[in-house]
Amino acid sequence: MRILQGTPVSGGAAAGPVCIFAAQVLSPPVQCGGGFEQECARLHGAQADAAGQLQHLYQDAQQRVGYDASLIFQMHLALLEDPSFLGDILSCLQQENTSAEYAVWCAGRHYYRIFESMENPYMRARSEDVLDVSRCLLRCLDPAMVPDAFKGRPEGSILCVPHALPSVVMRMQARGVQGILTQYGSYDSHSAILARCLGLPAVVALGAAFEELKPAGRVIVDGSFGRVYVDPDEETCVSYAKGSEQSN
Repeated sequence: MRILQGTPVSGGAAAGPVCIFAAQVLSPPVQCGGGFEQECARLHGAQADAAGQLQHLYQDAQQRVGYDASLIFQMHLALLEDPSFLGDILSCLQQENTSAEYAVWCAGRHYYRIFESMENPYMRARSEDVLDVSRCLLRCLDPAMVPDAFKGRPEGSILCVPHALPSVVMRMQARGVQGILTQYGSYDSHSAILARCLGLPAVVALGAAFEELKPAGRVIVDGSFGRVYVDPDEETCVSYAKGSEQSN
């Protein structure tokens, strides 16, 4: 048994098999486009589809996590329609004659790096929101570009991701995910807020220790103390099982 230490962001404990999903930081899509007008039309169509999806998430979040937390997805809608973000995408389309996917990828990467480099922890945590919105827009342009984090994952699993994005966290319970482990992240992130609202045990910012997680290996996530028990021994399993029974 090995014990990894991360940042506790959502209390409680969960046990299950490790399911690693690393395909979040996307590689560059095809750069060449079909012409400015055609790519603009594709972009605006994708933007409308993405807005519809985010509006649905907002309405779902209102019912499940309350009005205040649901405003996270109103912020995502605002970013999707932000003139600076869209201006950068359109500028790339016009000046470099790229595909809409490539322009979105470039703008998303640019704004992600801006937020990620900020000194203020709250503002730095917004980098995950930029990543989430960019992925949503890319998925509407080409669904094959953004793999489904839950496809092929068994119920009762612990989802292990570089970043726990808000839209992914909102879908976890419906897909039978028991807990969250991340390589990066912070207590101030919107995904951490949603995990707390949903009662999903979560440990973030495992850093290099994240690489010790192996697919199908078993872990116990202690979201109260930020501990991750990798291949836990019988005594540890029994101890956490008793604690879970007493809390019910």
